[in-house]
Amino acid sequence: MKFTTFVPTIHEADEFKDPIKVNGDYVLKKDWAAHARDKGGRPFDEAIHEASAKGEPILLSDGTLKMKAPVSKGPAGAISRLAIPPGLPTGYQYRWVNVDSRGRPAVLASQHDWAEVRIDGVVKRVPVGNARDGLTDAVLMRKPQEWYDAEQRKKNDRNVSLEKSKAAVTDDSAEYVPRGRKEVLTDVRIA
Repeated sequence: MKFTTFVPTIHEADEFKDPIKVNGDYVLKKDWAAHARDKGGRPFDEAIHEASAKGEPILLSDGTLKMKAPVSKGPAGAISRLAIPPGLPTGYQYRWVNVDSRGRPAVLASQHDWAEVRIDGVVKRVPVGNARDGLTDAVLMRKPQEWYDAEQRKKNDRNVSLEKSKAAVTDDSAEYVPRGRKEVLTDVRIA
């Protein structure tokens, strides 16, 4: 790997803190993997960062961890009202996900880039109520903030497009009108 940037936490330096180079490239420290971070400042996480066949993190030329490409097709689920515990690493969007018989946390992990949050090696769970199967828990999950923001932009663009298409409906359009009604259906609720 040819590095374009010297990163003191992962590259070797001499006693004057000048970079050590071999064949024109910065030399990695022996424990570089433990100190490597991505552009968001996050340490290596196999759920979101690329790894070699040996399981070592892959670095970019600027010395940051290489992120995996998101697999999510868009936003999933509704907004949770549970509070997110303080003191969690920054650079992520967090949410609570109910554990159900359909395996919702596993689906979000495999298809929407969410990963379970582990605190001291244990998945963070809280009881949230009763279901047909008995007591129900919620699992705290996280996704890199930049992936979450990109999905939200896509969602917003889709919603703006839908709103524009609804505003473009005219009386002489070929829109389906149930039972021959003359007015266009709207989303106005009856109070």
